[in-house]
Amino acid sequence: MMVIPCDFFLFPKMKLKLRGQRFDTVAQIQTKSQQVLDTLGENDFQQVFQVWQHRWDRCINAGGGYFEGDTSQI
Repeated sequence: MMVIPCDFFLFPKMKLKLRGQRFDTVAQIQTKSQQVLDTLGENDFQQVFQVWQHRWDRCINAGGGYFEGDTSQI
């Protein structure tokens, strides 16, 4: 099992911010995506690191196997 911050932090945040919008060009997507990224602060990344550490600890404790029920909030 891979525990990657983009999967549980960055992509969901991007998806929430971009949901319901329509884009005509790739450039528009890139511009809006950059605007979303620019709103993330140092605290966001500190928090995601703590959650990531919690998840990798759970993965280690599960012997690398599958686990469910992670209630960490980002």
